[in-house]
Amino acid sequence: LVAISTLAVGGIALLVSLLEEPRYETTATVLVERQDGGGMSPQALLEFARADEVTQNTARRLDVAEPQSVSDAIEVSTGESADLVDVEAHAEKPDDAAEFANAYAREFVAYADELGRSFDGEAEVLRRADQPAEPVSPKTVRNTLLALLAGLLGGVVVAFLVERLDHRVRSARELDGLLGAPLLGRISASPALWLDPALTELPAAEGEMFQIARVGIRYLDVDREIRSVLLTSAEAGDGKTTTAIGLAACAATSG
Repeated sequence: LVAISTLAVGGIALLVSLLEEPRYETTATVLVERQDGGGMSPQALLEFARADEVTQNTARRLDVAEPQSVSDAIEVSTGESADLVDVEAHAEKPDDAAEFANAYAREFVAYADELGRSFDGEAEVLRRADQPAEPVSPKTVRNTLLALLAGLLGGVVVAFLVERLDHRVRSARELDGLLGAPLLGRISASPALWLDPALTELPAAEGEMFQIARVGIRYLDVDREIRSVLLTSAEAGDGKTTTAIGLAACAATSG
């Protein structure tokens, strides 16, 4: 269960990561300065940068039919200081991501210039977006390793629950503890018991099983000799007759 869970979850994560379209991200930075030196609040600066006119002009510059495509690909946020705006773009191709970010940044600067005196300031592209070298997602190696770990932990939990819910007796020690009775011997299934129903010519190993059981019964009560033994079992065909014949043969050969 642990191995299957680990491999299954890890394999699914690997397959999903390989089938997922890559996503590239890059950022352009715009500096916004007010002539009076007062600056703008972060919220006002973001509203200014997210103006519909900027999105529409960017769509026209990129020859995109729907401005909503630009809105979906661009995320505008405040930069490291109050007068910086980060224009982050994401796309399935690295050159598209850089083109979207730079186009939006230029249109934002142009929009600020168009406002003129009402804006009472100026904006400029401080840092252009570079073409990203690697995708930000999917992170195939990381996702697969995390999935393998999750599958391993999940498999351990499932295996533990299955083990707790399984009430079958799997060892002689378990049987001893469950019944609260001493274990006198173990008669294992063997082809020799079928080939020799009278148990007169058993191989040494099979004969030893019955001998050990006979000794266990003999010394179960050292103060009293046990002269009769009753054998019973949960179901028919468990081996009562075979065990009785084997014990009787051992007792006879031992005098």
